[in-house]
Amino acid sequence: LGVEAQNDFALGTTIIPIGVNYSDPHHHYNDLLINVGEPIKVSDYKETFLENERKAATELTNTIKERLEENTIVIEDENMDELVENIEKIYRSKLREDSEGDMPSALHNFQLSKAIVEAVTFFKKNDPDRVIHFKLKLTPT
Repeated sequence: LGVEAQNDFALGTTIIPIGVNYSDPHHHYNDLLINVGEPIKVSDYKETFLENERKAATELTNTIKERLEENTIVIEDENMDELVENIEKIYRSKLREDSEGDMPSALHNFQLSKAIVEAVTFFKKNDPDRVIHFKLKLTPT
């Protein structure tokens, strides 16, 4: 933002958010999916920057964070990681069969994982007892 401001926001600086996802981040030699997000034009923050530099920096940072999260699998709670992994082990092949389309498997796996994480996050927030019950059912003894 500072460099653009010094050049009257005429440089055309664009930030490209790139998500790097592995089919199984816990093991070597697996599929890699690179998601390229929608470009972010720094000049879009010119008016805000001229009014309040800190606010513009915060808004730009938040936009970058949102775009990166759109293109990666984000599990904010470490305790959910094991649950998501167990759900994927048990249900991924069934979910893949039920889905239609001829998309590459790495992209399909990414979309399935993202949907599972979103579902677990939703239920953890709205029905935590259900998540605990499900986690107990899926946790190997």
